[in-house]
Amino acid sequence: MALSRKFRLSDEREIRKIFRYGRSINSEFFQIKFNFSENNQSKFAVIARAKNFKNAASRNKIKRRISEIIRINISRVKPGFVILVIAKEKALILDKNSLKTNLLKDLGKLK
Repeated sequence: MALSRKFRLSDEREIRKIFRYGRSINSEFFQIKFNFSENNQSKFAVIARAKNFKNAASRNKIKRRISEIIRINISRVKPGFVILVIAKEKALILDKNSLKTNLLKDLGKLK
């Protein structure tokens, strides 16, 4: 099941604004870029760059896994942010539980 449309960040201008002006959290498996939102609801976009994941199947696989973790644990994330989750190449070697643990730990650092 996909992330609900109301939680998806799809506006290209907003994504560019996050890259330019947003704050960043780096970890071994993810780079999380975020900015504050005007409303009290968090929105997410998941990015898997072709530079890090050479074939489309692995890019899609990691994006599906991350989106599913966010969908299930949306209540654990602080509201009021627009968030880009950028997967690093090492994220593909993690199993689902380790991926979940690392992602939620990184999302918990949002301030």
